[in-house]
Amino acid sequence: MFGVLGEYEKSMEYFRQSNILNPYYSWWVNLGPIFTNFYNENYHAAFEFSNRIHIPGVFWNLVFRIAALGQLERFKEVSDLTEQFDIQFPGKGPEVCAILESILFHKIVHDRIKEGLQKGGVMI
Repeated sequence: MFGVLGEYEKSMEYFRQSNILNPYYSWWVNLGPIFTNFYNENYHAAFEFSNRIHIPGVFWNLVFRIAALGQLERFKEVSDLTEQFDIQFPGKGPEVCAILESILFHKIVHDRIKEGLQKGGVMI
């Protein structure tokens, strides 16, 4: 959760250590690397970490993948995910952004995720 606080180096250090100790960690442990990679504008890596989140019935599965693909301008891939998001979670785009804005230390990370969602076609 150091990633939420903007402590990106520390977040990645603890991520690597915890991954060695337990390679079967909880989904939320990927948030540190996702936020770190959005901060560093490494959207390929953010996408890779977002693919590790699999929690049925929760929108975070799709949100980070859509945001990363939107920033990468991979519009064919992102359109399928956006359609899935709209079907499963209609009208939740503004709620996603509000949650992220309230928990993230750096506005720039929130803005990059939001921008990626908008590029991906999510109504904010």
